[in-house]
Amino acid sequence: MLVLCELFSTGFRFDQADLRAQGPADEAFLQALSRDTGCIVVGGHALAQGNGLANAVSVFDSGSLLTQYAKLHLFGPGGEPSCFAPGSSLSLFRWPATGLLVQPAICYDLRFGPLFGAGREAGAEMIVIASAWPSVREHHWRTLLAARAIECQALVAACNALGECPAPRLASDGSRPLVPHPGASLVLSHLGEVLADGGRNEGAVSAPVDAAAIRAWRTTFNVQADRRTIPR
Repeated sequence: MLVLCELFSTGFRFDQADLRAQGPADEAFLQALSRDTGCIVVGGHALAQGNGLANAVSVFDSGSLLTQYAKLHLFGPGGEPSCFAPGSSLSLFRWPATGLLVQPAICYDLRFGPLFGAGREAGAEMIVIASAWPSVREHHWRTLLAARAIECQALVAACNALGECPAPRLASDGSRPLVPHPGASLVLSHLGEVLADGGRNEGAVSAPVDAAAIRAWRTTFNVQADRRTIPR
C-alpha cells in the first residue's frame, strides 16, 4: 500500500478554480500509479461533488477504484469551509494482501476521536491518514497519531506534507506566506509504537504489517468489550 499526503499535487490551499481543474488529473495519476505498481494507492485531491468541492482521498487497487472518502472535519481556524463542503460518512476498504479492514482519514480529522471510534465499531483494523499538518503543531500530530493507534488498537500509517508550502489564503497585503510542514510521516503499531519515522526527509517511509499481531492483541486485551455508550 502506498499513501500520499493531503491534496498531494496542489498543497493545502483554497483556489477553487485551480483545485477543480487539477482534481481529475490527480485522480487519474493515482489510478495509473496503482495500476503500474500493482499496489493499493491512497492519495488526497479535490473531488467535485455537485456544484461544490470535497477535500477527499481516493483509494485504488491495481487501477480499480475501491472507495473515496470526503473529509468530515474541515479546518475552521484556517478557513477550509470557505472552499470545501464536508463529507457525511466514514469509508472502509479491505486490503487483500493482509486481509485488514482499513479506514482512511484526512489531517484535521485526527483531532476527532469519535470518527475513529466509529471506524473501530465497524471493524477497522488499520487507519491511513493523508495530511498537510504544519510544523507549529508537530507535537499534536505525533501525540494524536499515537493516541488513535492505542485507543483503536489499530495500525496507523500517516503521510504528511514536507517543506514550506504556500498558505491556503492570501494575506491582507496580497502575498501568500509560506507555511513550514515537518514531514514526520509515521507508521505506528497497534500498541502505539513508532515502526517508521520519515523525519524531515523526502522519500518513502515503510514498515512491515502483522495482521495476526493486531488481532491477537484485540483478543487478549479486549478493550472494545468494555466500551459503554455514554448517555446524554
